[in-house]
Amino acid sequence: MSVLSNVDVEKEILAGNIRIFPFDHSNIKSSSYNLTASKYAWSLKTKGKIVKDKKIIIPPHDTGIIATKEVIWVSKKICGTYHSKVSVVSKGGGHIGTTLDSEWIGHSIIAIHNHTKDDIVIDIDDTFISIMFHYLHKPTTVEQHNSASQYSLLSNLVNLTDDDEKYFDESWKNQSNEVLKKVKSEKDFIALSEKNKNPYVSTGKIVFFAIFGLIIICSLYFQTQLDKESFLYTLTTWTTGVGFSGVLVPIIHSIYTNLK
Repeated sequence: MSVLSNVDVEKEILAGNIRIFPFDHSNIKSSSYNLTASKYAWSLKTKGKIVKDKKIIIPPHDTGIIATKEVIWVSKKICGTYHSKVSVVSKGGGHIGTTLDSEWIGHSIIAIHNHTKDDIVIDIDDTFISIMFHYLHKPTTVEQHNSASQYSLLSNLVNLTDDDEKYFDESWKNQSNEVLKKVKSEKDFIALSEKNKNPYVSTGKIVFFAIFGLIIICSLYFQTQLDKESFLYTLTTWTTGVGFSGVLVPIIHSIYTNLK
């Protein structure tokens, strides 16, 4: 396996092999993507919610079960690993060591252990964990059979309300194509798409080269039809010879680089 850089992550997001919703371009780091804490968090001991005033509060010597705000899907050629952020570990939160399988879909459910005698506080909508994506040398042949967001496992670990169940069971979170539609509607995705448009291909440039090509073809044709002593023959010869290499090429380059 090889780790995806920020350039690779951008490329695979644009190609649809990594789908993250909501997508925030600022969360792409040099070799990882930061995920944010949602308001869906529970104590493993009490099985109850541990959210108060837009903060997740993990009690001492307890484990917080936190759902990421993001829904993720990855293709068969990509997997991932989750890693602790220094901001959480430095508070006494335990290291995270879990994986993202190919074709996984849904929220990520993260367990953070509080080894201290004090509360660990995580603000909702703050990033609290990083995921590193990896290329597989060969696409996996193992089918993904886990329920979206591991909903069945989550329901056995904590007490879910009807609203919780409805949130995790939203139909689009089970369908990769629906996740892709939502990603493509994101302003950061649209901005990334615009930035990565091929600068060498555009309507203006295509029209320019069509006209230029037509001029060269016509010049070559007229060379076979005109009297070699005529001015037009000399002009067409110059166009496709010395004039092309010495004069037209710099002009073409200048026009080309300014076309959109």
